[in-house]
Amino acid sequence: MQEQAVSSPTGESIATYNTKASFKSHELKSTTRGGSEVESLAIQIEKRRAERIPVTMKVRKRFLKTFLTCCKKNNYPPGKVPPSEVRDFRDQVQEEITARGEGVGFFKKQAMLLGFRDDKSTLLRVLERALEVIAERDIKDNEYFFFQDFNFYFTVRESRWPWRRSALASSLLVILTFYIFSAVLWCSILEHDGICDSNGDTFSGAASAIYFASTTMSTVGYGDLSVFGGSEAPSKWLMFLGIVYMVAAMLVASTALNVGVEAAANTNWVTRTQDYVFNMLVGEYSQGMLLYRYIRRIKLVKVGYIITQFFALNLFGIFVSRAFDNSPGETPWNWMTSFYWSVQTTTTIGYGDIDIPFGLRYFQIFYLVIATYFVGNALGRAGNIKEEILDVRRQHAWRRREISKGMIQEMQAPGLHSENCQVDQYEFVVASLVTLGKVTADDITPIMDKFRKLAGKKGYIELEDEMAEREQVENEVATQSERFNAEQIGNSGELEHNEYEDLGFE
Repeated sequence: MQEQAVSSPTGESIATYNTKASFKSHELKSTTRGGSEVESLAIQIEKRRAERIPVTMKVRKRFLKTFLTCCKKNNYPPGKVPPSEVRDFRDQVQEEITARGEGVGFFKKQAMLLGFRDDKSTLLRVLERALEVIAERDIKDNEYFFFQDFNFYFTVRESRWPWRRSALASSLLVILTFYIFSAVLWCSILEHDGICDSNGDTFSGAASAIYFASTTMSTVGYGDLSVFGGSEAPSKWLMFLGIVYMVAAMLVASTALNVGVEAAANTNWVTRTQDYVFNMLVGEYSQGMLLYRYIRRIKLVKVGYIITQFFALNLFGIFVSRAFDNSPGETPWNWMTSFYWSVQTTTTIGYGDIDIPFGLRYFQIFYLVIATYFVGNALGRAGNIKEEILDVRRQHAWRRREISKGMIQEMQAPGLHSENCQVDQYEFVVASLVTLGKVTADDITPIMDKFRKLAGKKGYIELEDEMAEREQVENEVATQSERFNAEQIGNSGELEHNEYEDLGFE
């Protein structure tokens, strides 16, 4: 007897029917820009990230510790609590704020005006947002709220100190602190005449120490001021202190200095201006334009930008150095000497083969760190031109693609719906990201490992799986409890029977 082929409601094979049904669920529902399912998902995630609530570490610790204590006390699964616990915690914080009333002290109010946060008000805001999420996701009272996931995806940590919330302000504060520390260390504590070099003015010694800090952070190192430059030979402990100072200067330069200057250079108006000038000079690629000409134009604009930035900073240094070239008793510089000095400064070479006017140290305190960063950034961009051109080639090849068998075969997931020669929006996005070099297979593999773990044998993630697993655990607990109660009742009945037998009622 031959087996009868199983068919779908449309008369097709089950495999073909399921493939078409799966593809139909991924069809583009809207042709409006930003209205597709993939775009909507990306916008939703980015919106959630942008709307995260800033919290201090103190607020975050209380939020997590309170719910972790609830988990241990009530035997909840790790990282999960019922919505009732969130409401109770919210009510508790609300009562604390109500009990405080207008009892906020004068200094507390002034601190809040300066930008300090009220921890209890912030915590209340976080808990109110948690209850909104619970309502949006329709989490029932017999279900769990994942508070650790909420903490990561809906809050963002910020410093309790207002001036540390801005990368630029925090960096400037660290650099200023290092400058003051340098002046105090070399001039007040050690009184090192090789670094705290004075020309008789009140603040010239401190200015020399700060200038020494700038030459150390920028790695220029002219050699005009050094630990070995004092009137006496340095001791071993002083050399060791110099080593520690150099390491500290490098830490400040690699963290605070780079972050601060980069934050200042990447402000919105600076970025918009750079993009506007670049787009104006390069223009947009048109379909009939030869690619090599477009790439040549990009190269010329980028190289021109690097050269302009390099020479602008050097010309600024040249003109300012000419203003300090009138000090009595010092050899005057000509224009070429100023140019020679500015180039060895901005490139951080710092031969130290020319005598620098003492008054120029005041200018170099700022010029050294700023010029060396921007020139180093420009030279780094020169090294990235090749990668940027490769990205332009990828973009060009991707934009000019049209529907063809080759495109379908390259973008289609193997074995998904190869019979239909179709590509859905999810396949198109993943294939395009890989083609454009935005992600690689190594980036996707751990993501799919996580998916496989959550999906199990079903091949897709479903909320009912987690619900069923929890119900199974609860049923097992209830069964064990009933069995225990039944055993207790049986033991009690057996005892009563023995008592009656002993009394002669049997």
